[in-house]
Amino acid sequence: MASKTTVAIDQGIRKKLKKLASLLDISQGEVINKAVSMFEKSILSQLAEHKSMVKESQKAGINVEQILKEATQKVWDQDPERKEIQKKLQEGPETIDDFIITNWESGLE
Repeated sequence: MASKTTVAIDQGIRKKLKKLASLLDISQGEVINKAVSMFEKSILSQLAEHKSMVKESQKAGINVEQILKEATQKVWDQDPERKEIQKKLQEGPETIDDFIITNWESGLE
């Protein structure tokens, strides 16, 4: 069942819509229907392609945890002081305030 609705479009699109309708000898509504269908197929195709790319990367055995560990190790190799601070934050039983006062030059001593 067809229903009528009002849609605001600019003059350029209105002219294209009329031109396509007259060239194809169909109503403007049919032109819009075909355009929306084509756009929908395009979007669904892109989504399917994206999903397949994600699945391929998962099949490739990408281990994010391992990548992050390797990146952390590289940073720590370049900056041993940062490694020391991060290790203390991860393992230390003290509070962050105690850590800052005892380990950083905070001027609060």
